[in-house]
Amino acid sequence: MTNKKNIKLVLFDIGGVLINYERAFRNTSIEQNIPYELIGDAFDKYDKEITSGEITPQELYLKCLEDNSLKANKNYDFTDSWIRDYSSIKPTYDLVHKLKPTYQVGLFSNIYKNMIPILKKKKLIPDIAYDFLFISCDIGLQKPDMEVYEYVLEITKLQPEQILFVDDRDDNLTVAKYFKWNIFKFSKNDPTSSVQKLIKMLLK
Repeated sequence: MTNKKNIKLVLFDIGGVLINYERAFRNTSIEQNIPYELIGDAFDKYDKEITSGEITPQELYLKCLEDNSLKANKNYDFTDSWIRDYSSIKPTYDLVHKLKPTYQVGLFSNIYKNMIPILKKKKLIPDIAYDFLFISCDIGLQKPDMEVYEYVLEITKLQPEQILFVDDRDDNLTVAKYFKWNIFKFSKNDPTSSVQKLIKMLLK
């Protein structure tokens, strides 16, 4: 049982917790007349490189064009298109604001270069002063590799039981549990219920 008295930092994943990404690549597919599957295949092929920040979203797009000999517009703003596919998960968005006066709040996410400022500007994620940002493309480490969890502990200087990590993926949560963090599995299919449980856990 999680003891809220011990918790000092709540870390939120982004995709599936703060934003819905299920329509990713749809705009590019339509606007550039590229088969959706080819963009997904390119993402899978270069997943490690884009997640760790070795390449940008725009470079991923260009690799997709090159790998498939596509004639689409090379100057097309793929990052903007990708972000236009996202939608905010409002219950979690509101929860972050509710938690900030009481807890340290941070982001712990596998996400891509240049996206965080745009997500804030478009109000897809809360534009607050986060206490910690563990963003894969900036630190070169990604979930669920054990090294990034060790890095979080090193940077925050917190004990494992002082961290609550909210994510929607079992593989990411399993490693956090190994390090004895508090964990909460978020349901992207029922975000309202998940947020109600978190409020009960942390604020009541």
